[in-house]
Amino acid sequence: MPRCTNCGAIVAQLVRRYGTALKLTECVYLFQEMCSSSCPQIHCKQTADPFLERDVVFLWFQVMMFDMHVFRHLLYNHRQRCDALASLGWKQLIRMHIFVLLLGTAYLHRRTVSGTAAILIQHLSNPSPFPEYHDLMLPFLWAMFAHAFGYLYMHIVLSLAHNGCLQKVLFKSSTMSSDETRMFVCIPSIESMFSFQLSQLWHPAMAVVCLFTETMNPSFPPQFYSWMAYSLQLILSWIIFQIYIGNSAYVSVSFATGLVGIILVVQRCLSPEIFAMWMIPNYHSL
Repeated sequence: MPRCTNCGAIVAQLVRRYGTALKLTECVYLFQEMCSSSCPQIHCKQTADPFLERDVVFLWFQVMMFDMHVFRHLLYNHRQRCDALASLGWKQLIRMHIFVLLLGTAYLHRRTVSGTAAILIQHLSNPSPFPEYHDLMLPFLWAMFAHAFGYLYMHIVLSLAHNGCLQKVLFKSSTMSSDETRMFVCIPSIESMFSFQLSQLWHPAMAVVCLFTETMNPSFPPQFYSWMAYSLQLILSWIIFQIYIGNSAYVSVSFATGLVGIILVVQRCLSPEIFAMWMIPNYHSL
């Protein structure tokens, strides 16, 4: 259901047609039967979603500035738009995810490659067993595997929040009517992937910034990228969980910390060397 980007209340519609003209509605058209303890009872009576008239570039900059109103628009109302965001599918999301991972992986691989990993990469670059192997393949698969765990974690948490399970357990209140809580309905996986992508918007930007800074200062520490990129992902994840869960900022911070922590733990436990052990039969003889 569409929501107001100012107060978060459920609204019946975002746009009303007057003849051949369209007009943005105000935050007053609420389905009363869907109102719950988590929905504001007093609506702001402002334009429900003014960002429907904004272009994608404006939204992108506002998201990077941590604007919660834009986050509500993208998480709840982006299917109501008349541009590419309305028909966003798996193909576009996968391309975006590959772009995000490649930039970060390329920067880290350029600056931080262990001696063992360098030997394995050189072995994989030989005609056998993978003649078309590229140096970034191993770090890229390693990062993608870790991010898959992060996406699964976010999908589970958002599905629980979508059904009111988290609110009922954590805050002793259900956000849905009794008829709607009889059946557990997972949030669409593509919406979870879109939310996960929003939490990583700063990764490619930080890779570019760090690469530019490195050209000006060769002694620039490569660890700065990981610190800043995952710190910013923590903030973006907190905003997303706060919008879906609500009621308590501490709970949202806990779930956001869990998301970033899972990615970092998997990256720490499953290093590129372990992936090479799976790909090279005679790894121990190298």
